[in-house]
Order: sequence, then C-alpha cells, then structure tokens
Amino acid sequence: VLYVGDHIYTDAALAKINFRWRTALIIRELEEEIDSLALGRPHRDQLKEMMNKKELVGDVFNQLRLARQRFVAGHNNLQSFDDEDGVNETLAQLLMVMEALDESIGPMLEQDGQHFN
Repeated sequence: VLYVGDHIYTDAALAKINFRWRTALIIRELEEEIDSLALGRPHRDQLKEMMNKKELVGDVFNQLRLARQRFVAGHNNLQSFDDEDGVNETLAQLLMVMEALDESIGPMLEQDGQHFN
C-alpha cells in the first residue's frame, strides 16, 4: 500500500479502526529525529536542571513575598519581618537570580528546538 495523505497518524488510525488493517509505517525522517534526541540529551538535562532551579527560586520568592504582604496587612504576627529593608533586599536578589536564569534558559530553549523537524 502506498500512503499519500496529510496526517499520517489519523489516516493510519482510521484505516486500522474502520477496515481492521494492520499497518506498519516506515518513516526515514524519524531516524534523524531519534539521533537528534540522543545527541541533545546532555543539553536537555542541563536545561531541566536550570528550569528546576528557577522554579525553586520562584517558589521561595513567592512565599516570602506573600508572607511579607500578610505581615504588612496585619494578618501574621511574625517577628522575622522586623527588618523590612532586609526582606526587600532578599526579594530583589531572588528576582535578579530568576532574571539571570531566564537569560540563560531562553537561548538554551531556542538551541534545543533547532535539531528537530
């Protein structure tokens, strides 16, 4: 059978469902995709690590910001916010770390997508 169509998955799935065809698809381009996937694994591992770091820093930033807002609004009786300037400085530093991670992550994401169809 010669396949000519625009959406190989749907076309093959419909043939299997409607006509009970057994299908085997040979896609040469897939070999290149698999090779690219294998070659890019270290890069993606590094990218995942950086994204996980950003997520952790973002969580700390959000929790600290929320706690500060609750303290300022009088909803918490925390003694740790006596130095509001210190808390603001910590928040600014966390924000700078997230921005630095974003600057590294962005180009890495673009580079990762160049190897695939």
